[in-house]
Amino acid sequence: MIDMSKKYRYRGKGVSPILRILCIDLPGRFPVVSCDTDGTVYVHGLNGNYYYSNEESNHDLIEVNPYEGIPIDAKVLVRGSGLETWHRRYFAGVSDSGKPMAWVEGTTSWSTLFGSIPWDELKLPEE
Repeated sequence: MIDMSKKYRYRGKGVSPILRILCIDLPGRFPVVSCDTDGTVYVHGLNGNYYYSNEESNHDLIEVNPYEGIPIDAKVLVRGSGLETWHRRYFAGVSDSGKPMAWVEGTTSWSTLFGSIPWDELKLPEE
């Protein structure tokens, strides 16, 4: 189900990047409206499928993983909640539930003996 608070991209390569989701409550079978950077407007079902096709389309909406593009073992800052201090760790991927993972006790994929654990928050350190 499409959520206004999340970020999306279009499935296809070479398609103009999505500018934003305009609404998710348009009356009818295709209640989701998106707009690309060229100003073209598209309508979708609640699952993000582009209305024009019953098959996979270049204009289907795909949720953007906020951790996409972070390489394994990249330096990151993690914490369990907004009340905790940030801990220096190395990125270990994303859990099945979508939480960011970091190697235990500041180890890396090469040096860990205990694996990785999920965290509630992750950010890249300011270089």
